[in-house]
Amino acid sequence: MLTARGPGRSRHRPARLAGRLRPRGALTRQTLALAGSTAVSQLIYAGLLTVVAKHAGPADLGAAAAVIGLGSFLGGLLDYGFTSYSLRELAAGRMSTVEYWSRLRTKLALTVAVGLAAVLVAGVTLPDPGLVAGGAVVAFGRILVLGVTIPNRADRRVGRIAVVTVLERVVALVTYLIVTAVHPVDPVSGLWLSLGLGTLVAGLCGLLLTAGGHELVTSRRLVNPWSAVAGFGSYALAVSACSLDTALLGLAGGGVQAGLYGAVNRWTQPAQMIAQSYSMAAVPPLSAAESTRAAARIVRNSLGLLLLGIVACAALAVAAPALVPVLLGDTYRGSVPVLVLLAGSAAAMLLNQPLLTVLTSRGHDRFVGRAAVVTVAAQLLGVWLLAGPVGALGAALAALLSQAALTVVLAVGLARLIVRETGPDADAVPQPAAPRAGERAGMATRLPQ
Repeated sequence: MLTARGPGRSRHRPARLAGRLRPRGALTRQTLALAGSTAVSQLIYAGLLTVVAKHAGPADLGAAAAVIGLGSFLGGLLDYGFTSYSLRELAAGRMSTVEYWSRLRTKLALTVAVGLAAVLVAGVTLPDPGLVAGGAVVAFGRILVLGVTIPNRADRRVGRIAVVTVLERVVALVTYLIVTAVHPVDPVSGLWLSLGLGTLVAGLCGLLLTAGGHELVTSRRLVNPWSAVAGFGSYALAVSACSLDTALLGLAGGGVQAGLYGAVNRWTQPAQMIAQSYSMAAVPPLSAAESTRAAARIVRNSLGLLLLGIVACAALAVAAPALVPVLLGDTYRGSVPVLVLLAGSAAAMLLNQPLLTVLTSRGHDRFVGRAAVVTVAAQLLGVWLLAGPVGALGAALAALLSQAALTVVLAVGLARLIVRETGPDADAVPQPAAPRAGERAGMATRLPQ
């Protein structure tokens, strides 16, 4: 048994275990708290990029946006389903936090090694290795900040998650404003500096707010972070590959088109966070549901949250002609139709998240991964083919069509699964494994009380 005191010396009590298993708030309230903090974070991030856009031209901003996309892709590549798998296993009690911190430590060490190697190679082969360094900062930040919040997500400590999520972007924005006000600096270099400092401050805060977080830096144990995550890995790669759209657009359509796209492609993030936060909050109850039909009922009872996101997307599309010129200037008027299509893509993603959460929570992550890989590959191919003829508009159209296709595939897959579970061959349908003896109790003593 893995406990806070090590194997064989558990001090957990039945009351503490019961408290661990008892929901700490309604799913709707938890989802709104997660969505609210993430939306605030993304709005601050969009504000940071808007400030950078006013100091840099479309070409420089396009280069920065491409590097951010490449850094996000690298972070997702190194994640390879680690986050989703760990959240499900921690929530279900099949993984102790001792094992989790060991896995995260190994992944962070590999991320630093890959980043340093990339910067050294860029320093030798490229005239300006700064963009590569920026990509490494983005990748490390994504892994660190998300990693330190996973135990609290599994334990539904939404207040602590909100603090870390918002703090990262607040520190980044304040740092950029101070640096550019005190000393003239290249806007893109100032962006990397601010993002890096925000990551470090938020990561330290997350460790301090999580019981046992000190083990990330004090323990020397290393564990393979990608053990048993294959089903989630393909989906994670597909999601990360989506961030390559700006880079592909820049290669095929030019830096100006990438700048027009990159200036607004983050504006839809707050709406998308409603669905993603719902997925994070729903993993524990969906994993514990007795059947897929019961899990689907949990989702159906909270569909009002998704409607809020869809309404927000529609409002953004309507307001795009007025918002873009005011916030970015006349130079970015070409971003207006791009933002309209991206708002539609975000609305489709809102519908995707509950569907894929039900399927992955019920042990069908391989199906979700295959569907995501195919649709994202089609999206990137569409970006490459349409970038020349229609530029940034083609990239936005490819995003919309791919998300719509994924919605249809996931809906059909979920419907077929429900039919199978209620049909004559219901006993042959695999169900998620229950926690092994002792694992839930071990995790209970490790998570914050």
